[in-house]
Amino acid sequence: MVRTASTKPHIRRQNASRKVEQLKYRHNPLCSDFNLNVSSSLVRINARVLPPPLIQYQQGTVQPANGQWRAKQGASSPAEIFSWAICCTARLHEEAVKTFARDLISAFERARIEMHMKYPVLYHAEEHRLEREMDRIASEFSKNTRIKMRSPRLQLLVIIRERQETAGYNMIKRAGDLRLGIATQVCLAKHCGPKGRGRDMYCDNVVLKINAKLGGHNGLVAKYSQGPAKGVVPDVDFLDVPHVVLGADVTHPMPGGKGPSIAALVCTRDRQGSQFSAALRSQTGRKEMISDIGDMFKEVYRVWYDNFKGKVHARKIIMFRDGVSEGQFQEVMQEEVAGIRRACVDIGRDMRPKITYIIVTKRHHTRFFPTKREEADRSGNIPPGTVVDTDITSDEFYDFYINSHAGIQGTNKPSKYTVLIDENNIPTDALQGYIYRLTHSFARCNRPVSMVHSAYYAHLLAFRGRAYLGDDGSDSASQASSGSSVPPVPRVHPSHRGRLFFC
Repeated sequence: MVRTASTKPHIRRQNASRKVEQLKYRHNPLCSDFNLNVSSSLVRINARVLPPPLIQYQQGTVQPANGQWRAKQGASSPAEIFSWAICCTARLHEEAVKTFARDLISAFERARIEMHMKYPVLYHAEEHRLEREMDRIASEFSKNTRIKMRSPRLQLLVIIRERQETAGYNMIKRAGDLRLGIATQVCLAKHCGPKGRGRDMYCDNVVLKINAKLGGHNGLVAKYSQGPAKGVVPDVDFLDVPHVVLGADVTHPMPGGKGPSIAALVCTRDRQGSQFSAALRSQTGRKEMISDIGDMFKEVYRVWYDNFKGKVHARKIIMFRDGVSEGQFQEVMQEEVAGIRRACVDIGRDMRPKITYIIVTKRHHTRFFPTKREEADRSGNIPPGTVVDTDITSDEFYDFYINSHAGIQGTNKPSKYTVLIDENNIPTDALQGYIYRLTHSFARCNRPVSMVHSAYYAHLLAFRGRAYLGDDGSDSASQASSGSSVPPVPRVHPSHRGRLFFC
């Protein structure tokens, strides 16, 4: 489906030029009346390509190339596994499940994750009884009836399913995140059957997610000053100053739906900026401004503050806000920025951080094409790290584009970053380099992603919040809330506090 819907860069470029010719703007009387001239050729603009940062692992550093890298053995901060189980609801033989378990254990060992309980307990269940089975498995572990272990409760449950299906997936996440407080990882049977090509890579990618969910760090992004780009791209000056990085997004009900919108806020909780605390709220449907952003900020900031043992307050706040259109910028200033300022006053008299508020936009129609084939990556797209900050930018706002990811299918869509407020006076080169570095910190993969990691996490968290309300993509949840007050998003289990449980 992705291949069918995608269009290669050179074809998209040809189609755009051909459409302009077909529309014949030069012969349109309206264009003539308004002295409007539409060129049939694309605009040539200047751009620069930022060098990738080094990625730090236990066994050394890695230099990304062509928008990807191979991890060295040993996550930078591996989690520990005290108790885990695998539950299979798919039509797989027990021996196939055992083989997959061994392959997963090998991936844990490559990541240097300490296995206090090396072999999982295996369970089989029918799909329609899975929720009841999850309760039974968690109960068995808490009673320690099947195995002697150091953890008093189940920590990780890997679930093998026959196919992707939203309602069942949402049920698993509600049970694990809200009631049981266990990390859940869903795998499809097609990846867990007889071992074939790509199994090791698949297991390594699964372990990336599991390590993040359990509180570990996969790879840490080094400062530019610590790598070959020293002197080429300046680092921001606040990396050694107490600061928090925020990400925020709002997801809305389906078209025609009457359910609530879900607001999500994430906040770094460590110096490395690789682990996040999270806050979720429901609000009036299709309202983009986050109504309760002040209380949400206080909730996530508390985790950061406790992590620093209450000895220091953040002196700088960097917010990346996803999903806001240009016509809503003034509302953001009046509601969200003001809400965070009020929250800082409530936190304490000495909490007066300087704020940088940046809007991240992916819903636009701007595309960039290399002028020479040798300047393109393997997919024909512009290379990762390409920055455009002239010619097509706004006269009113401080904005720029960064194409941070490597192309896989179709034509890359760069992220647009609009700086609404910058009390920290971050130099342009340093800010662009900082954002590009953060796109390498996304825990799910060994690639830079298309937008800054905190905004991406907020996007994932918002959709997880919708799953908690039982919205499986149908309109059942919307109808249930019709005519009633906005249903609150349930609180996640305390064991998930300050962790990427939604990764």
